[in-house]
Amino acid sequence: MWLSSWGYKSEDYQHPYLISCDIPEPLWNKTPVAVSLVENKCDKATNLLKIHNRKPVSGQKEDFAVCVKGLSYQYNDQSVILIEWLETLFEMGVSKVIIYVLNVHPNIWKVLEYYLSLGKIELREHTLSGHGPNIPAFQHDFLYNKVGWKRLQELIPYNDCYYDNLNLYKFIALLDIDELIVPKGHLSTWQQLFVFLQPTLKHKPADIDGYGFRDVLFLDEHHTYENIAPYLRFANTIVRASEHMKVGHGTKSWFSTESILTLHNHYSFNLLSPNRKARNKKWHEVDPNVAQMQHYCFNRNCNKLNSTILDTICGSIKIQ
Repeated sequence: MWLSSWGYKSEDYQHPYLISCDIPEPLWNKTPVAVSLVENKCDKATNLLKIHNRKPVSGQKEDFAVCVKGLSYQYNDQSVILIEWLETLFEMGVSKVIIYVLNVHPNIWKVLEYYLSLGKIELREHTLSGHGPNIPAFQHDFLYNKVGWKRLQELIPYNDCYYDNLNLYKFIALLDIDELIVPKGHLSTWQQLFVFLQPTLKHKPADIDGYGFRDVLFLDEHHTYENIAPYLRFANTIVRASEHMKVGHGTKSWFSTESILTLHNHYSFNLLSPNRKARNKKWHEVDPNVAQMQHYCFNRNCNKLNSTILDTICGSIKIQ
């Protein structure tokens, strides 16, 4: 699930793989409930892994879900930012947020448990694979200093979340808690944005594998509105880079659950249906004048930008 041209080829790195188990033709009309993994053909199996095959109760997929890679905020209390981020996503029409957790501050746990009790999020407690450290403080420092190792590890929760939810939602977005895909102009929800985009597509809507949204950096400089509480960081942060990043640089996406085999942080890798592998991926890059991926510099240092403008779009989103 990694392109060798991107580097990290040495044996020091653990590369994630997707292993496909072919169902024998006589059993194509049946759904397996478990699978065993062995190293060599005909080896005696010593494991039995349950297959997740969740189906929507209504029989119909909901529109959007968001997956979040393993949170690692052992000493950094991001609970207030997390609340505002979640409420903004729900206000924009996201049905569910699935969050993988490595180690987090106690206040973040309180927030997660509250939204879990409401049924608005799902939690997956997560550990690093192989020789990756899972002692909280050591793990945080390890991931901070081993960026390549971290990026390879992130592919596991991303793809696990995608497969666990592909029967439940039409589109999956992979976001961090400092990122928002925000519609512009008269559009205020992801559903409205999706409908608005349909006439602009170069391909049939059913053939679109995903929608890409251009990244733009927002600097963490407070501009408090009279009618917006100062602790609402997203709503009060309105200084951004005057130019969006180039296509493919920091892009975040809506991934179609009908056509993608493997994905990563920004785009999909391979297609799901065998009869579609021969064609090129059909992707729609959304005009940044219609919607943008807003990346906030809350938890990291951003270089001072040469040119900035004011963008109040998030300040106009009403949080209930």
